[in-house]
Amino acid sequence: MRLNSKVGENIPADLLEVTIPQGNGQSILVVDDEPHLREIAQQLLESSGYNVTVAAHGEEALTLYKEALEQGDRFDLIILDLGMPVMDGESFLIHLAEIDPSVRVLIATGHCVGHAQINTLKAHAQGILLKPFNLDALLKEVKNAMPAW
Repeated sequence: MRLNSKVGENIPADLLEVTIPQGNGQSILVVDDEPHLREIAQQLLESSGYNVTVAAHGEEALTLYKEALEQGDRFDLIILDLGMPVMDGESFLIHLAEIDPSVRVLIATGHCVGHAQINTLKAHAQGILLKPFNLDALLKEVKNAMPAW
């Protein structure tokens, strides 16, 4: 996005050029138990060039992940909430690491996460994004967590 200015206006150069990270068809699995958060994330990411699949809990996400692998596809990134019913994010992460140790995960959580838990999660994830977060922060974290193409 380019912000226009009139000659003579004192606008810092770094504000004239704003870059919002864009995807290039990479696939993302969003796992969150809150329907409105899944919907917002899906719309934002799809409008930014990503292919998005959503799941309401870890068990559903695990099934989707296994099905994708069986079809020869894999998700480039999983955005994972921690506090969910049926199968929480931490349990899902443990099962997922057993299936695919190279999986890339971005944790997006609103739960209070202790220092020890953060260290454990960081060992299995490319990043942690604490809710509430703004949409620009989400896109930047997604871009940072994505594998290089």
